[in-house]
Amino acid sequence: MASRPDIQVIGLDEDFLDPLQSDDDQFYGQEGNDEVSEPPAKKSRCDVDEDEYYSEEDTANAEEAVESPNTSENTENRDLLLEATARVATGCGCVDGNHFRRLSASQIHVLRSSMTAVDKQAKKQYILGILEGCSRKAETQHSRRCESEDKRNYITFQYAVGGRAVCRTVFCFVYALTRWQLNQLQHLVRECAVVPREHALKGKEGNNAFPLQVHKDAIRFIRNYAVVYGLPQPAARRGRASTAPVYLPAYQNYKIVHTKYFDELKDQSGDYILGYHAFRLTWQKHCPSVKFMTPREDVCATCEYHRELVTAARTEEEKLEASENFRMHVEDAQRERDAYRGAILSVKQEMEDAARNKKSARSVHLTFDFAQNIHLPYHYRQVGPLFFKSPLKVQLFGVCNEGSQVQYNYIFHEGQAIGIDGSKSHGPNCVISMLHHTLEQLHHPQVLLHADNCVGQNKNKSVIAYLAWRCMTGRQESISLSFMRVGHTRCSVDGCFGLIKQAYHRSDCDTIEQFSDVIEKSAKCNKAVLFNWEWLDWDAYLLSHFKPIPGIRKYHHFRFSKADPGYVFVKTGVHAEELKHSVVKRGHQINKEDFPSSLLPAGISSTRQQYLMNNIRKHCHPCRKVDLTMY
Repeated sequence: MASRPDIQVIGLDEDFLDPLQSDDDQFYGQEGNDEVSEPPAKKSRCDVDEDEYYSEEDTANAEEAVESPNTSENTENRDLLLEATARVATGCGCVDGNHFRRLSASQIHVLRSSMTAVDKQAKKQYILGILEGCSRKAETQHSRRCESEDKRNYITFQYAVGGRAVCRTVFCFVYALTRWQLNQLQHLVRECAVVPREHALKGKEGNNAFPLQVHKDAIRFIRNYAVVYGLPQPAARRGRASTAPVYLPAYQNYKIVHTKYFDELKDQSGDYILGYHAFRLTWQKHCPSVKFMTPREDVCATCEYHRELVTAARTEEEKLEASENFRMHVEDAQRERDAYRGAILSVKQEMEDAARNKKSARSVHLTFDFAQNIHLPYHYRQVGPLFFKSPLKVQLFGVCNEGSQVQYNYIFHEGQAIGIDGSKSHGPNCVISMLHHTLEQLHHPQVLLHADNCVGQNKNKSVIAYLAWRCMTGRQESISLSFMRVGHTRCSVDGCFGLIKQAYHRSDCDTIEQFSDVIEKSAKCNKAVLFNWEWLDWDAYLLSHFKPIPGIRKYHHFRFSKADPGYVFVKTGVHAEELKHSVVKRGHQINKEDFPSSLLPAGISSTRQQYLMNNIRKHCHPCRKVDLTMY
């Protein structure tokens, strides 16, 4: 066995060299072992017994690889080992014998798999180090053109793997190289350039680059195309870019626009027209503000209306007018968003100051909304027939405390709702009962509320009357209720709902208690509240003492104060003028002891119960069917 060559590899870290050290020790032997047995002198270089270097262990390993489980890692190792075994059996094609026989199949497999696992640059530096150790200078070399000897310092290579002399074919196969790659690496060794190379045109323009005028024509086409078909935005997104984006329709893409560019300029640009790849790179580099719309759901209807007007505008005056109206709408929605964020920051700052002074905060900010109902049972591997049926519906109502970053999620199924079979689940009695349950547990004098602009759930005369009733009965000193613009109502409660839905889609839920556990485990901010509150007939009680506000839909901000009992202050916008309205009917006095009557859940009808029993219960887990008492 040959001695270990002294190789210095440049540009590699220890993380890459350490895994290969064990392979190096296996092939060359442990350091310090100077006496190494050599093959018998009577044998030629390749006339070696197969049993000595190609033992039965390699055959057993190959057979074991074939019979191993069909995982991705085992499949790759099996293919490499079988490839090495087959290559040893095939041979290298040399006249003096099969050089593959000098190595075992397991040795070839280990080295080849190591080379295929590393990145290209690390592999190149490693091979350069090996070639540096295998190189030698030939001071005297015979010239092919004449018979005389010519002294030259020419570097040749004596290939070796694991201390055994091999041919060029074996060396390339073991180290996963092509002949062209080996020639390039040998050229670097001869030039004494065993260092990482850089491309000669790095940082420069390529020799085959398009003329500048071709790129200018493409940029001009993209900008003109965006003017005709694009939808300009009023302003750039905050913190993202300085240029307002222009959105092209979602049904278009880079390929469609490039086809139109090609058809438009093929007769004008001579022989030079950007291909699809170059056209896309030029677009992304010089026109990043021109983008494509993405499919969306629950978008603002007003924004879509203005987008259609901008797109349909033909004259410059029509486009400017439509764009100005669109800009005013977006800025109005942005002002409401800024007011929402400002309220959250003020409450958080107050809570931090109160914590430093060891006092209780006076204000609390709450956001409440309904999530899309979920169905039980639900499994992350859902069976097909259940998709076409109507499982048990579960309602999810969230009240998010922005200051303490905790959301209380009220969950109840259709058998626990006020109406039969889950009807009236989103009515004012349900909303006010759950909101009342939350506010009774909080003892803050000032309450700030935010909700979406749904008239049936939140923005109605019953909710307004309830908040006025709380101030008149001394439960709070002041309450403010704000509604963001329709279509622009994304808030913290929706983010917590998203965390719940992600955990829900990865879980098995057969009962509402299991869904409660999913909510608790979805995030630290989510707290589940099972049905333990009381439904109250707030609608009938409040309408007997309070009167509605005329034109309630046009107002977005409502303020109630203990100092002005029976009155509500309303505004159409953040900076709009505040108006005062009386909401208590003439001659009615609000008694603090008066309280609405209780409502019992209507339950599930017999028809619905029979349907759930016959069609839904069989899809539940067998050990959990007993717990489904609601069926």
